[in-house]
Amino acid sequence: QIRVRPVDDDADVQTADVYNGIIRHIEQVSNSGMAYDTAIDYAVTMGFGYLRLDLEYIHDDTFDTEPRISAVENPFSIYGDPWSTSPDGSDWNRAFVVDKLSCKEFESRFPDAEKVDWENGEPVDDDKGDGVGIAEYWKRTEEQRPILLLVGENGERVVVRQDEYEDHPEVFFGLTVHAQRMTRTHKVMQYLMNGAEAMEENEWVGGHIPLIPVYGERVNVDGKLYLRSMFRDAKDSQRMFNYWRTCSTEIVALAPKNPYVGAVGQFATDAHKWQ
Repeated sequence: QIRVRPVDDDADVQTADVYNGIIRHIEQVSNSGMAYDTAIDYAVTMGFGYLRLDLEYIHDDTFDTEPRISAVENPFSIYGDPWSTSPDGSDWNRAFVVDKLSCKEFESRFPDAEKVDWENGEPVDDDKGDGVGIAEYWKRTEEQRPILLLVGENGERVVVRQDEYEDHPEVFFGLTVHAQRMTRTHKVMQYLMNGAEAMEENEWVGGHIPLIPVYGERVNVDGKLYLRSMFRDAKDSQRMFNYWRTCSTEIVALAPKNPYVGAVGQFATDAHKWQ
């Protein structure tokens, strides 16, 4: 579960409790336990799983949105940044999420787009095709933005972006600009594409690509990263056990029903014992 703790002079326990309450609400309405369990299960059994963060409308009749923590049922549908070195994927600058939609669903979601798949770049036949492949392309670019330090008469200190201060000066009435500097930030874009065009373009609200890898064991060998599951080292012993059981089964299956056969009178035992 996500937790918030105050760590500096400008933070307090009450504010941290408010954030904790908001995050608990998001986790509850997202059914995040299922998402966490799914990602961890894949990490244990195959070496990697994923979570993703989405924005959804709170109600059908509102424009307010809220984050949702979602499970990724198919980890092989996500292609992360191959140059990433961070265990949590926070340094991803690009990623793909691929999916397959039926022709009817594709027409419903993208009525003005061409039904062109990725494999050959040809239009998909409604009768013969098995669906239209689409992809989310996530791209993060670095930007430089000016920020301002505003100070009030009572010593209140507020840090805001310069564009926010210029667009809404009434919000910061009574505060004066004390300092200014350039800061590094990131812009994240999402592009929904088929095999021919970008059908949608959306700017993400955060500075990180909202796909979170959950890795098992990470092993770096000569600069190449290997992802290992809990059972990777048990493969050989499991193969040996399977071989033994196969041999045992083969011996029993090929053995005759009567294991000992001889001429009458060869065995000095009573007939009923022989039977």
